Amino acid sequence: MFKLKIRFMIVFVFIISLLLVGTAFAQGTSIETAELIVPGEYSGSGLQDGDPPQFYKINVKPGQTLMTEVEFFKSKGSPDEFLIEGILSIYNEDKVEIIKSFGDQVEKESFSPNSENIFFIKLNGLRDWEFVHAYSLKVSFVDTYDAGLQTDAGDSFGNALDINPGVYPSNWLSLSKVAGSDQKDIFKISIKKNEKISVKVTPNSESSISLKIYDDSRQLATSELTQNLGAITKTSYLSFKDQEAYIEVLSESSFFEKLSFEDIGKKYALEVIVESVPEEDVKILSSRYGNENGIKWDFSQAELDSLKQEAELLENYNPFGLNSNDNPEELQNALEDLEDDPDNVQKQLKVAEALANLGQDASDNDIRGLGNLETAAATGFFAIGGIIILIYAVIIIGSLILFIVAAISIFTSKNEQSWKILWIVVVFFGGFVGAIIYFIIGKKSRITSETDRGISNQPQEESPSNDPRIQQLKTYVNQAIKSGKSKEIIRAELLKSGWPENLVNQVL
Repeated sequence: MFKLKIRFMIVFVFIISLLLVGTAFAQGTSIETAELIVPGEYSGSGLQDGDPPQFYKINVKPGQTLMTEVEFFKSKGSPDEFLIEGILSIYNEDKVEIIKSFGDQVEKESFSPNSENIFFIKLNGLRDWEFVHAYSLKVSFVDTYDAGLQTDAGDSFGNALDINPGVYPSNWLSLSKVAGSDQKDIFKISIKKNEKISVKVTPNSESSISLKIYDDSRQLATSELTQNLGAITKTSYLSFKDQEAYIEVLSESSFFEKLSFEDIGKKYALEVIVESVPEEDVKILSSRYGNENGIKWDFSQAELDSLKQEAELLENYNPFGLNSNDNPEELQNALEDLEDDPDNVQKQLKVAEALANLGQDASDNDIRGLGNLETAAATGFFAIGGIIILIYAVIIIGSLILFIVAAISIFTSKNEQSWKILWIVVVFFGGFVGAIIYFIIGKKSRITSETDRGISNQPQEESPSNDPRIQQLKTYVNQAIKSGKSKEIIRAELLKSGWPENLVNQVL
C-alpha cells in the first residue's frame, strides 16, 4: 500500500511538472508558431544573444482592454553595470506591429480594440541582451464595455449599438491612438415625430471628447466639442418625423490630457433623454427653419416664446403671408427687437407701426381689404414704372453703343478730314438719330483703304461705257503697272478693297 502511494505521488508530481513546463514555454519563436494563451502569468527564458524573439497570441473581444506587463531578468553572473532593457510589442491579426514599448526593465502596455481579433505579444531584448536570461509576463483583461452591455459600441453606422433613453454611467474609449483601437462609440436610438433627444457626456478624467448627432439619412445634425479638458458636453436634436438617430462619442487628441497607464481608457457617462415637444412649437420651428428631418435644438424658453409671439403677430396682422425670412426690413428689425423683450409695450407698438406702414391697421381688421387694394394698386404702378425705366435704359444703352460704333467707323475711314468732321458733328449732335443717318447715308461714301481712296480720286474720262467705274479702274491699273506692280498684286488689292470681281476681271 505504501509503495502504491509513492508511485501515485511520483505520477502526480510528473504531471504537474509537465503543466508547469507547458505554461512556461507556451510561446513560439514567430507569429506563425505563437501559442494561444488566456489571461494569467507566464515566464520564460532563452533571450540570450542569438536567440529569436518569443511570441504569444491572445483573443481580445470588443469591450475588453488587454493589459500586459513584462519584467526582464539578468542571467546569473551578469555584470552589475549592464542595464537590462527589453522590448514589448503588440501585433494585430494582420501581423502589423501596432504598439512597441522599450527602454526599461519593466514594460507595460494596454490596448482596447474596436472589434474581435487575435493579437500577438512579442518579447525580446534591446541592447546588451546577451545578459537577458529570463522574463515574467502578466496578461489580463479589464472590462471596458459600453452602455452596461457585454460589448463595445461600434465605430460605424453599420454596427452602432442600440440603446434606449436612460443613464449609462460606464462607457469607454481607448487611450491608444493606433489604428484599430476604440476611438469612437456610435449608439443608435429610435425617436418619434415631434420628439426632442438630449444627450450629455460627462468625462471621468481630464480628457477631450466630442459629441455628435446624426439623422436617419446619416447626415450630421448637431455637433459639440468639449470646451476644456474634462468639461461636460451637451447637445439636443428635434425630430420632425419618426426615425432612428445616431449618437457619436469621439475621442479627441489633446497634448494637455492628463492620462496614465492606470487610467486604462477614457471613461465617460452617457445620459440620453427623449421628450415630446408641443405640436405648435414644432410647427413654428419647422416653418421657420425648414428641414424635413429635424433641427438642432438650442432654444431657451424665452427664445421659443419670442418666436411664438412673432408668428402670432404675423398671422394676425399680415394678410400677405410674409414669414420671418422675407419681411420688409422695418418690420423684421421691429420683430427681432421684440424677441429680446416680448413684454415691452414700446417694442410692441413699433411692430404695430411697421405693420401699419405696409398699408395695414394693426387694430382694425375691417380695413385690411382696403389695405390689400391699395397695396395691389401701388404694386401695379411700380411694376409699370419699372418697365418704362427698363425700356428707357435699353434705348440709352443702345444709343451709346450705336454712337460708339459710328464714331469708330468714321475715325478709321480713309476719307478727307473735312468728311470726318462733318459726320462726327452729325452723329454727336444728332445722337441716336444722327447715328442712324450716318449708317444709312454717310457710310456709303466711306473709303476703307488707300487703294479705294486712290481709285476714287482718279479723274473720270469720257468713255462709251455706261459704267464710269471701269474707266477709273483702267486709269488706276495703268498707273499701278507703270509703278512696277504685277497684275496679280493689283487684282488682290482691288478685290481686298471691295471692288466687284466682274469689273476687276473686265479691266484686267
